Amino acid sequence: MTSAMSVSAYIAVLRPKVKTSLSSSDYKAKWYEIILLEDKMGDPQRTVKGLLHMRIRGIRGGEDPNRQVLEYVYDATKKSSSKMQGLRGTNVHEQ
Repeated sequence: MTSAMSVSAYIAVLRPKVKTSLSSSDYKAKWYEIILLEDKMGDPQRTVKGLLHMRIRGIRGGEDPNRQVLEYVYDATKKSSSKMQGLRGTNVHEQ
């Protein structure tokens, strides 16, 4: 029996500023922005922006945690959106 482990992860969410194709091999950093979320950190007067941070739980040998990460990104960005619309993520793997 394999024991489950948990991993702490910082997640960088990139949003295209310009319409680009995921299949395009041309990458320009200025075409994207990194999504930073605001956090009160216990002090209502002070707001800090940072990358999304989560604890991925229950990873067993061979399991892929992508679904947990994508659901977390959707929920976290939905809370910070004025329209209550979260970002639906896409897995992009190097080939």
